[in-house]
Amino acid sequence: MPRRGAEGYDQFLIHYVSALIIKAEAPAARAVRESLGRLDLEVDRRLVRAPIAGTIAEAAALRPGAFVSAGQTLGVVMPAGRLVLVTRLPPAALGRVAAGQPSSRLILQDRETKRSRSPRGPGG
Repeated sequence: MPRRGAEGYDQFLIHYVSALIIKAEAPAARAVRESLGRLDLEVDRRLVRAPIAGTIAEAAALRPGAFVSAGQTLGVVMPAGRLVLVTRLPPAALGRVAAGQPSSRLILQDRETKRSRSPRGPGG
């Protein structure tokens, strides 16, 4: 009987000390969880995401470690699937262009600079 009591007391001490250790570690564990939460937010803030799925048509020339601002354009993504063009054409194009006409080449003109260029993308 005394032996059983001693074993029971030993178990009690083990549980009691374990509880004290857990209680003492709780603030440290909370601090670690908070730190991890802050790090998750920082990683999320630094993650670059495209607003749509597709193919990268243009990309900014950046070096590893370069700084970028939130909202800065880093590239152009062509949407996956079929590309639909909505445009205004001069009257002279009426006989050469029809609604629904497929195109394998597209030349873009910047409204401000009036410079034309062919976008680099699939088939471009």
